[in-house]
Amino acid sequence: MRDRYLVLSTFFLYLCSTAAYSKGIDYQNVPEEFKAMFNEKKSIVNISFPSGDMEKQSLIISYNKVRLDKKDKVAIENFKKILEKNGIKKEFINKISSDLLSDGGVNNTTECQGISSACIVTTDSYAFFYNIDSNVLRVFLSENILKEKKTEAVYASNENNYNALINSSSFFVNQYDNDTALSISDSLVKGFKYGYIRSDFNINTDADEVFDLNELSYSVNKDKIEFKAGYFSDNNSMNATDVIDSFTNSDTIDISFGSSRNLLLKANQAYKKVNIYVPSAGLLSIQKNGVYIKQYAVKAGQQEISYNDLPAGVYEINVTVKSGNNVFFNRNYNIYNIKSAILSKGDFDYRVQVGMLKNQGNNEEYNYNDNDYNDSLYSSAKLAYGLFEGASLSGALTVSEEKDFILQSAIDYTFINGSQVTYNNKLYSEGSSLNSINLYSQWVNVGYEDFHFVDDDGLACFTENCSSRTNININKSMMLTDSLSTGLYYNYYNYDKGSNTSITNNYNYNYNYDSSNNFNFEITYNNNDGDTASYNQNDEFQFNLRYTKTFGNNSQLSLSTNAQEDQFNDFTSEFDTGDLLQEDNISLSALARSSFVKGRDDTNDTSLDIIGDYQNNKFDANYYGSVSTIGTTQQNLSFNNTQIISSDGVDFTRQQSDAYLKLDINKSDDIKDNDTYGVLSIEQDSHRKYDININNDNKIVPLKSYSQYDNKIDTESSSLENTGKNRSEFFVHPGSVVKTKMNLTKVVSFVSGFKDIQDQDILAVQCVGQGCVDVENIDGNVFKVAVRSGQPFVLKNKDKFLTCLTPQVRDISVLNIGMNYCIPDNEDNQELVMKDPITGKDMNYVYLGIFETKNKWRYASLDKDSKYNIIEKKFGDNKNLVYVSYDQEQIVSNDIKEKFSNIMLTADVPKDLNSNYVLLLNRKWDYK
Repeated sequence: MRDRYLVLSTFFLYLCSTAAYSKGIDYQNVPEEFKAMFNEKKSIVNISFPSGDMEKQSLIISYNKVRLDKKDKVAIENFKKILEKNGIKKEFINKISSDLLSDGGVNNTTECQGISSACIVTTDSYAFFYNIDSNVLRVFLSENILKEKKTEAVYASNENNYNALINSSSFFVNQYDNDTALSISDSLVKGFKYGYIRSDFNINTDADEVFDLNELSYSVNKDKIEFKAGYFSDNNSMNATDVIDSFTNSDTIDISFGSSRNLLLKANQAYKKVNIYVPSAGLLSIQKNGVYIKQYAVKAGQQEISYNDLPAGVYEINVTVKSGNNVFFNRNYNIYNIKSAILSKGDFDYRVQVGMLKNQGNNEEYNYNDNDYNDSLYSSAKLAYGLFEGASLSGALTVSEEKDFILQSAIDYTFINGSQVTYNNKLYSEGSSLNSINLYSQWVNVGYEDFHFVDDDGLACFTENCSSRTNININKSMMLTDSLSTGLYYNYYNYDKGSNTSITNNYNYNYNYDSSNNFNFEITYNNNDGDTASYNQNDEFQFNLRYTKTFGNNSQLSLSTNAQEDQFNDFTSEFDTGDLLQEDNISLSALARSSFVKGRDDTNDTSLDIIGDYQNNKFDANYYGSVSTIGTTQQNLSFNNTQIISSDGVDFTRQQSDAYLKLDINKSDDIKDNDTYGVLSIEQDSHRKYDININNDNKIVPLKSYSQYDNKIDTESSSLENTGKNRSEFFVHPGSVVKTKMNLTKVVSFVSGFKDIQDQDILAVQCVGQGCVDVENIDGNVFKVAVRSGQPFVLKNKDKFLTCLTPQVRDISVLNIGMNYCIPDNEDNQELVMKDPITGKDMNYVYLGIFETKNKWRYASLDKDSKYNIIEKKFGDNKNLVYVSYDQEQIVSNDIKEKFSNIMLTADVPKDLNSNYVLLLNRKWDYK
């Protein structure tokens, strides 16, 4: 037997080495007793795929190869279906089938080393390994032969069950000397069961047209389609076709439908921001089309404007910083604040529009006497196609009522790091054309635009401009070191009236000598040359030096000087008091400034700025005032608030959004208003967003429209129990207020040991009643008990025969309430018979009651009789639990029984209070 085993082992080693180093095995050289292994036979084989799927298939098998039976058409078709089911491309299904139908079949791979059921084989296409012992054919595949798995698009329901009205208002009062202007910006979203209405308007008493309507529209989505209709000024986006610039600068009344990903359950792109450097403290103002968007006071230094604080759409903003009539900063920025709609390869978006051109009165060059396109109709069709990941090709055709048309095309590519380059082309049927290229990246921004206007092209004049132009702008900013930054800005403008070229290069060095001393030096080179410049300057250098001393109370003293070319012409000293108030939601500071400006009529200028800010969870307000010795005064007051009207009434918040989560909090009386009730974890589109502490100031939480949320509420960390909703999943539409109800109860844990009246340990305790949360055995007869405040509970032993008293829990002020006792349930005050653990005798026990220590005299007379034993157990503070015991064989007269009853009537705590406890927190309780 042993010799046969050695022969088999040697032969298998021979087979392995032959398989590894030769193309095949000579059947004639195989010993007779092993030839049967190489004989082919038809059998049902288990096929194992890398995915874990197991299929059964009829194959012709031998020791080291498999093949399909050419005559078995059913088996061949079945095997092809198995391969298709496992995601193999059609051309490779044909190849594998062809290999298996050959006379030689497919041999076992030589790469499967070790245990055949666990080996890993890497292949460029496919490989087989058949184990004759287990009758399993393992299939190894390469990703090259597998189909690309496409995730099925899942769309949220278009039904909004949380519809509400959300209105955000901003008021700005601006006073300069004797001129006062009021600006109001208002944005409203009203959600319906299907779709929503959006309005956006501005009121500016200082403008030629006091009322300016930006949008009044209705939108509704259904799966992958969106319908939109209304009045639009500049925000009429829908999908990836938005990469094509709007064919007109005018307002439109528009009806459209197209593909939409609003209801597609996926993650959204992060918002961008604008970084600016402010050379001096003052009032920062952001304007869009001359209308204030935001105003607030800023300090000198690096500032950022979040896209989150700006309206949606593609537009230009003007950012200024000034104090009195001194403008320190004035720059325009292009804003591309649209929802990302990057197409995958082969995907496409479309949009069809019909509308009317409106309100091109702001184009002073437009000639209304010739082909007035105001109130004329148009129709437009757009298509965007994903060339490959991150790149799309778009085209559009717009036809006007006058039968002339506009052809548009665009190519857009978004780099993996978020940089984006876009080419737009617009061709008018009358010959006018526009080409533009824009590159946005973290390294450099480049913009090129060339508009060629053909005379008498009325449609081009109305929708674009009535004269040709060329614009080129390049700007690049970067940090050279932690302290040194640089910026390069190039602008070229060429209009019919002339041209202008400007180059600006600046270097800024910021050095902190220590925590209280800071030096800032900036050098700027300007070259401005052109026909349209209001002044002609060449090769101008400007130097700025600023020193800041910070004091212990956060007040600051700053000294700065400005020089142009070779002479100093500006000296300024500033003292900033810092925040004068210690309140969290209100701040007040003053800034005194004294300036000497050479070459100005009033060379000395001393001014005082007052900056105030107040905010709470409902609104925020800002005040900025400035008075100067040269006679200028300025006051600015702003107020921002959002009103939320839902079925629950009206709520107010200072956080602007299209949708909100509202926490409806009901709490027990012993939970303080300033307590933290727990933590709300917010997960948006399967990504953890942030956690917020739940309290009275955080009942309204802003949400992002067209997003899927999974929110979890944790109150255990605050020792509270929420019997409301701890988790909620929902999809958010514009104009939604999702309500989550919380019912909070204080959960307090106390520690106590328990014995019976015979001083025997109680080893098992359970809680009965609405107030019960948990009972945990710590050690022996010591337990940790968690109960709800304000709700009844009672503790029992395991057999529920004894009631475990917890006296101090009535008015708890400590965590450890010490040793307490479990007494028998004896509602009829009958004598109890229990065995004395020491003597072993049966004894009668009579419950007398709970007495204050000072009232021991009420039952002391019993102690004088040796026949009776008085049992006293401490009950809370200054009280005793009292029993009397005597031998069961002892005869008790009626007089003694009456005496027991009379003593019971004098007890300080009635017995019925022993069976029902309610946790009441006293004023000293401060449970963290």
